Amino acid sequence: MELARPIRRAADTNGDFDVSAGEGNAALDARSKAFLAHLRVCMGRTLKALHCGHLAPRDVQRVEADGWTPGATGHLVFSWTLKLHQRADQIGALRLEDSYAASGVEITEVRIRSPRDKRLLVAGDGRATGVSTEFGWTEQSRPPGPRVVVAEWPPPRRTRGLVPLGLVIALVLGLWAVWGRLRRRRPAVTG
Repeated sequence: MELARPIRRAADTNGDFDVSAGEGNAALDARSKAFLAHLRVCMGRTLKALHCGHLAPRDVQRVEADGWTPGATGHLVFSWTLKLHQRADQIGALRLEDSYAASGVEITEVRIRSPRDKRLLVAGDGRATGVSTEFGWTEQSRPPGPRVVVAEWPPPRRTRGLVPLGLVIALVLGLWAVWGRLRRRRPAVTG
């Protein structure tokens, strides 16, 4: 509650002791930009085979803030809904690394939901070996470094694509072209 006051005060740019919708949206946009700059998203077939990158502002589908006007608890809560570059049925694992050191955060809560029709094999913080779908970090006592959330589920079946077939066709066509050239170079037999 006490930690939320300075954040509300900073958002109240005209100093009228009220965070208007415009002021709240501007503060939320600044937080979203800072959050995305410190968030790494890693996806792949398994937790051992991940490709990492950053999300762009267009990947934020929804942003919510609750508590610009202090309520009974006085807490200020931010929530982001993000669009990932691959669907859950195209991958088997996800790792989020959040190094955003926002001031005023006491507790970071995490809730992990399994993809539709998939059971989670691993879920939790970065050291997870079992499945923990709800947990939290007390910010003052958590280990240094980014907050890491992992989830793994059965990956999609590997399909035999057209790439190997294409390579075989290219190889056959290449051999056929070489054979044709060699055939044309043979000297004619005269008798």
